[in-house]
Amino acid sequence: GILPDVFITRYGFHLGTSIDVILLSIALGYRYNLIKDENEKLVILKNEIEIARTIYNSIVQTNIPELTNVAIETILMPTEVIGGDIAEIHLINEDTVGIFIADISGHGIPAAIGAAMVKMACAHASQYDEFPDKYLLSIENTLSQRIGNQFVTAIYAVVDTKKMTVATSNAGHYAMVLCKVDGSIVQLRPKGGAIGFYPNAFFAVARENIGKGDRIVLFTDGIVELRNTKGELFGEDRFIDIIREYNGKSIKALKNEILAAAYRWIYPHKNFDDDFTLVIVDIV
Repeated sequence: GILPDVFITRYGFHLGTSIDVILLSIALGYRYNLIKDENEKLVILKNEIEIARTIYNSIVQTNIPELTNVAIETILMPTEVIGGDIAEIHLINEDTVGIFIADISGHGIPAAIGAAMVKMACAHASQYDEFPDKYLLSIENTLSQRIGNQFVTAIYAVVDTKKMTVATSNAGHYAMVLCKVDGSIVQLRPKGGAIGFYPNAFFAVARENIGKGDRIVLFTDGIVELRNTKGELFGEDRFIDIIREYNGKSIKALKNEILAAAYRWIYPHKNFDDDFTLVIVDIV
């Protein structure tokens, strides 16, 4: 009896509820259309990623050439569906093998596009596959002014089982590790800057004699720059300690231990922060 019994007081609640339902229906319809558009975009993006993965898989080498005096094991694990690391192993002649690994800056699709460009540059550089310095310089000349803000670190090694030598050139990459049969470690990192930062006038070459039982290890930073839950780096020293510890053991045993040690380091996490690439070469 406080308010007069008029139309607005009698039916105002019902009108308000009706307006609420109408506005909610409009909002839900608008939201449905947004979600529908987002889902369509996600489907398109998923298809594009699948195409990119197919392209990336096509440039990833699966068949490792066989040499009578060399055994090779590899790991290539992208941190995402597609990655930016590349490993290229090819026969130069019946006694010589060329090994190239590269790490393209970034992750995902941009890095995979960069990897495809590096792969094409490798094909063009094949005419210099016996000369590590000329091989990297050819790749740089091919990629110069074509990779935008990206950069590439790389290393190329030529293993000659007739002359029993290994020669390598480096483009701002981690050193190649040579573990001698007696357990001594030699790290080869000749002068050379990353591809893409600034033009390199030349790449230096480092050579070392090798013998039966020696082991050569090339890798990308996705291994040594792993961080545990405390933020500590796995580190190059720990990586080399594993190589030294497994000297004399099988090449597969070393590969498996490096991978297991990496997983132990990041536990309880299950995924690496960066692409993980490893090439191990045994002189047999």
